Amino acid sequence: MKNRVLLFCCAFALLVGDPSRAAAPETLPQPPPLSKPAPTGPSAPPSAAAEAEMADWQARLELARLLTYRQRYQEAIREYRKVLAVKPELAEAGLGLAQALYWSGDQEGAAAAMAKISPEELEEQDRLFLADIMVTRQHYPEAIKIYAHYLRQNPADHQVRLKKAQTLAWAQRYPEAIVQFEQLAAARPDDRQLKRRFAEVLTWAGETDRAIELLQQSLGE
Repeated sequence: MKNRVLLFCCAFALLVGDPSRAAAPETLPQPPPLSKPAPTGPSAPPSAAAEAEMADWQARLELARLLTYRQRYQEAIREYRKVLAVKPELAEAGLGLAQALYWSGDQEGAAAAMAKISPEELEEQDRLFLADIMVTRQHYPEAIKIYAHYLRQNPADHQVRLKKAQTLAWAQRYPEAIVQFEQLAAARPDDRQLKRRFAEVLTWAGETDRAIELLQQSLGE
């Protein structure tokens, strides 16, 4: 799928208080900036395909994508729905609609839009986006499975490992969450915010002494 606005990283903040009452984070990520086209040399004579006119639905799809980039989500949502009215099978439009809905704060609408896309049409980053939606809806087991599958192929992705660790903690699977945090701490020993997040999970797990030690380290004491 071309010209896709992909969601790469969604930074979650751990919640303070009783973890059994912790809700999923409400902060939504913003779309990444559009990449600039690479400079090219003299172009070859245009092919017949290149000279073909752009269909209305193609122009509308590009309009929706740009509106999303400019954070004009309601307008983007309308344009994506117009595209899907004539191209209901177009996974790129369905994904774009889901992203615009998600960034506008409509997690349920985003989930419904994603449900209409065949799993075979989803690329790796699309599945991570689906996992992020599941976390906001507190569907933790499904999200954890997606993160775990991704990390088996991409073990050095610290951002996704942090998402998995935090989601495990929200699901009150503390021993598993601690293992993930320990891996992150070994890879990022000077990350003070990571130490503080890890300390919070240790507190939830009843490991108060370890939490104290990590908080002291994060304060340089």
